Amino acid sequence: MNTKHKLSLLLRVRRLLWYFIVIILVVVAISMTLARSLISNVGELRGHIEDLASQYLEQPLRIETFDAKLIGFTPTFIFKNVSLLERSSNKVMVRFKEAKVGLSLFNSIKKRELTPKSFVINGINLVVTQNKNNTFKIQGIDVAEFDPTKNISTEDSNELSNWLFQQDKLKLENSTIHWYNSITDKVLKFSNINLVMNNNEERHTLSGDWQLQSSIAKRFKIELDMNGDILNPASWEGAAYVKGEDVNITKFGIPTNLIPLKPASGIYNFEVWANFKLGQLKEIAGSSNVRHLKFNSSKLNTEIKIDKMSAVWRWDNLADGWALNIDRFHYEVNKKVWPLSRVLVESHHRHQPSSVIDIYIDELDIEDANQFVQKIKLVEQKKLIKLKKIDPKGRISNTHIRFNVADIFSDDFMFQTDFSNITTKPDAYIPGVKNLTGVVSTSNILGSMIVDSNEITIDFPKMFRYKIDVNKLTARLDWRFLNKQWQLSTNNLSLNNNDIELNSNLQILFPEKKSPYIDLQVSFKKGNIASAGKYLPVSIMDQELIDWLDTSLKFGEVKQGGAVLRGRLNEFPYLNYGGKFEVSLESNNFELEYLKDWPKMHSASADIRFTGSGFDINILKAKLLNSNINHANIYINDFTEPKLVISGEIDSTTQDIFKFLINSPIANDSRSIIENFKITGNSKISIDINVPISEEMQKTQSSYYSGSVDIQDSKILFPNVNVEFNDINGMLGFSEKGFNSDNLSATIFDKKAKLRIYSLSKEKTYSHHILVEGAIDSDTIKEKINIPLMENSSGTTKWQGIFNFGYSTPKKQIPASIVVTSDFSGINLDLPSPLYKAKNSKLPISFESQFISNDEFNINLSLDERIKIASSINISENAFKLVSANINFDSNNKIKLNDNIINVSGNIKSVDFSEWQDFIKKLDFGSNKASSDFITRDFKIIFDVDSYYITVIEDDDSTLTDKNKQEVSNVIKSSNIDPRQIPEFSGEIRNIYYGTSKVGTLSFDFEHTSNGFDIKKLNLVSDDYNVSSTGIWHIFPNNNKLSYITKFTNVKFVSTNLGSTLTSLGFQSVLNKGKSNSEMTIWWHDSPFDFSVKKLNAEISVNVSDGEILDIDPKAGRLLGLLSLSNLPRRLFGDFSDIFSSGLSFDTAVGKIRIANGIISTDNIRMTSSPAEIHILGETDLVKRSFNQKIKVIPNLTDTTAVIGGILGGLPALIATKILGGIIDLDKAEMRTYHITGSWEKPIITTIEVPVPEEMSDDDEF
Repeated sequence: MNTKHKLSLLLRVRRLLWYFIVIILVVVAISMTLARSLISNVGELRGHIEDLASQYLEQPLRIETFDAKLIGFTPTFIFKNVSLLERSSNKVMVRFKEAKVGLSLFNSIKKRELTPKSFVINGINLVVTQNKNNTFKIQGIDVAEFDPTKNISTEDSNELSNWLFQQDKLKLENSTIHWYNSITDKVLKFSNINLVMNNNEERHTLSGDWQLQSSIAKRFKIELDMNGDILNPASWEGAAYVKGEDVNITKFGIPTNLIPLKPASGIYNFEVWANFKLGQLKEIAGSSNVRHLKFNSSKLNTEIKIDKMSAVWRWDNLADGWALNIDRFHYEVNKKVWPLSRVLVESHHRHQPSSVIDIYIDELDIEDANQFVQKIKLVEQKKLIKLKKIDPKGRISNTHIRFNVADIFSDDFMFQTDFSNITTKPDAYIPGVKNLTGVVSTSNILGSMIVDSNEITIDFPKMFRYKIDVNKLTARLDWRFLNKQWQLSTNNLSLNNNDIELNSNLQILFPEKKSPYIDLQVSFKKGNIASAGKYLPVSIMDQELIDWLDTSLKFGEVKQGGAVLRGRLNEFPYLNYGGKFEVSLESNNFELEYLKDWPKMHSASADIRFTGSGFDINILKAKLLNSNINHANIYINDFTEPKLVISGEIDSTTQDIFKFLINSPIANDSRSIIENFKITGNSKISIDINVPISEEMQKTQSSYYSGSVDIQDSKILFPNVNVEFNDINGMLGFSEKGFNSDNLSATIFDKKAKLRIYSLSKEKTYSHHILVEGAIDSDTIKEKINIPLMENSSGTTKWQGIFNFGYSTPKKQIPASIVVTSDFSGINLDLPSPLYKAKNSKLPISFESQFISNDEFNINLSLDERIKIASSINISENAFKLVSANINFDSNNKIKLNDNIINVSGNIKSVDFSEWQDFIKKLDFGSNKASSDFITRDFKIIFDVDSYYITVIEDDDSTLTDKNKQEVSNVIKSSNIDPRQIPEFSGEIRNIYYGTSKVGTLSFDFEHTSNGFDIKKLNLVSDDYNVSSTGIWHIFPNNNKLSYITKFTNVKFVSTNLGSTLTSLGFQSVLNKGKSNSEMTIWWHDSPFDFSVKKLNAEISVNVSDGEILDIDPKAGRLLGLLSLSNLPRRLFGDFSDIFSSGLSFDTAVGKIRIANGIISTDNIRMTSSPAEIHILGETDLVKRSFNQKIKVIPNLTDTTAVIGGILGGLPALIATKILGGIIDLDKAEMRTYHITGSWEKPIITTIEVPVPEEMSDDDEF
């Protein structure tokens, strides 16, 4: 048989054998089942089974029921409700619900006996007791809940334990183990345990997992491989792996001998790998994750909550302790996560009863650590409170902490770390810091700190108001506990910032029950005096004094200085000599604003000294404005009652001295006035100032100052009025009550003068005044005051002036003003009426100017009650402009000033406007500009005049009344007046007098247009006549130059008594009665004020009725009257003595009159009367003053006839013609024609004999 055939046969035999075994197993299983149901003696069978099982399990047992199954290919015996018995007493050791014994067929065939393959116990209840000697005992129980006081066996038997761990392979399913710790008297219940044990003499392996109660843990898993007595941990040697999921940490507990804490809650997940030998842990490594952890401590009365904590760690057993290395430590609390860090904790016994712990931390936020320390209260309560107040923040690294578990701050205590960006809050005498970096090392009695920091901040409110920024700080601070007190010292603290560079030595003692004692010595340089207030001990100062320091020390350099602070801090500022505090400075180029509203000192050098009670600033040199201070001292003797005292002397120019006065409360109200003065010369001033600083002192004391100015050979120029005070000498005193001086002298207007400066009390303030008494001559008036019409004056007069500086009261503001008075005695004034004055007569003059602001002032001028002028004037760029004015003549009318209005009122008598107009045109108030800039067209002149007297000047005044001849005035002459540039004017003159005759009331309104004026109204009204008119006054271009036209249109002249009207106008009347209703248009090519007869043009329609021509000359045949305002001829007609009687009444006089360039032409003026009819035709030359007229007289044979001339007109112009010859004989009358030629003075009248036709029309011409 070949090999291949042999192998095939063996395979078939093997397969048959296998089938046989399977069939046998099936048959056995079926047989056992049939036997269980068919055999009637069950007890006999149970006994055989129990014996068989006891033999197999090597332990007596009882079985309630049994079964057999083929589980897979393994025949399995199943025993129900099994009781395991002691060998000696058959007492039940343990019960379990079920035991499954699987047979190994091959081993059984091989050994020819039943050999178990597997052993499974289901539903066993065990108690594992951890004895106080750290050994274990195992026993079974029958109850679901274990009670150690009732269910624990007192017998010292290990039979159950030995049986369990002698099984080669044992599997526990769905079992329960109660773990009882007799040391802590705590019980843990492990349910649903599934565990596999393999035992080989001293070698034991264990693998399994189990579930606990939901309140304890979710799941446990364990792997164990060890040698030794399993009930005696001291003999163990091997390795273990344990994994726990969602373990309730409070049910298991953690070692609490390290910190006095007790877990109150927490969910723990972990994996642990451990190695042990002879019952000692050699190393443990693992990873842990704890959530919702909370610790309680009844001893510390605190609670700590941790949101999450995790780490990878390793624990090693050392010769004298242990070491715990924690890596990737993650700590999260209140949603704040600590930075990942590495922590090493070592515990050493060192032959001591308690352990010493060393903790090494790579990195830690101090804020987190402080919160942790506050919670677990690692230090005593007082220090915890201190830590909480200073609230440290920042980061430490390379930290080493050592302490004894029994007493943290014993001699074993040690702390060492690097720190960076440390921030703390100040507390009492411990300053706060920000951004501090350095190294600290300390034990429980001594230590040191090395600081090397940039850009830090020191906060020490007990000493300083403000936080102090430091650019660089280097120091070594040492401390130690000696003689029951802490000592802090440094020998080289160096600090610099933008304000100062300093070095200091410091020693502070902190006695147990006394205030700290400090000894600080500081030297500094390169300081900023403006920052001195930051470094002064403000706690000893009133707030008002602190404010003064802040506002006063503005700028300056500290050349060098030093400070000393020595004494107990609670005795600061050492007013009773219990200690010493002093700061001294040498300063250069600093500014000092010593008081509000006073000019500051600058460019000063001074020695400054601060003590606990006050300060003293000794000014060595300084400037005040542009003045040099010879010496000054500023001090406060007592900070508790701070009164600032300032004294000093200034030697400078008078200009700078006055600047000081007006830039201080001494004369601040007069600043706007005095700063415009130009002052030269030199003066000296001395001053003392006392000011209570605190509010309490101000309630009982007032500020006061006093001093004097020694004025030497000084000069003051008042630029706006061109007045100089020269050679001023004398002493001027001042105080808070004003000025006083009685011995000042000066030269004013080249004359010696006396000056008195004084102040008066005014409603809780003071007004200042300068009184001047001097003399002035007319030449100086012409030169200095520049009044044009003073050119014709001469002589010298005395004057008195008062300059009143402005001031303010709670209710009103009083502006500065000047009042100058003089009676002008000794001055001859050759001026137009009404200002003419002889040398020895008096003309009281009062001039007052109020300075409302820098660019506005009011002027009031009074001339012996004759003329009163009130005006407001604006100054802009050295040019003067009128704002408003009131001009009042011989009256006391008071009219309010209104912008852009000139009011004219009063009674105008004897005013020569031609002269006064020239005066006004010359006014420029020193501005060198024309008067057109002084008064602009935006103004309006409003007349509200009560009376106005007019008289016309004529070469031949035979037509004027005697009184007219005595009062020749009020003729206005003008040239080149541009109507577009002068103001509008309107108003009323209620009573116009022409000589002694009342003319009437004049009302007028001149309104601007683009070309000049439109005359909206010009009315002259009296009791018996009315003249009304409109018109224009325009300017227009004409051959590259400007031309003018003045035209009166719609002129209506209505009179109910023409004779009376002529008389009221001041003419010798040629008429009696008579009614007029005439119309005319009048114009000339010039301004209204530049009227002349050669320019006159007019068109006049004459209509006069019911009048009578008077006989005012006894000689018949004479022309008795032809008058006009335009100087028309007074005589026109010839001799009619053979026709007329002494008077002639007429019915009408009508006709047309034309005037062209001063030549009057009449167009057949016809006068009708009872005696005759008179026709007038021809010309009258007003310029050459000559006649060329024909007069035709036609007698009325049925009536007594007289011949009358016509009205020729002017403005208005009346031509009155009267021909007298007495009463004529009507029977002899015949028509006659007269031709008048020659001059007005010598007219030539000739008769033209012309026969009259039988029939002649009324309209026939000559």
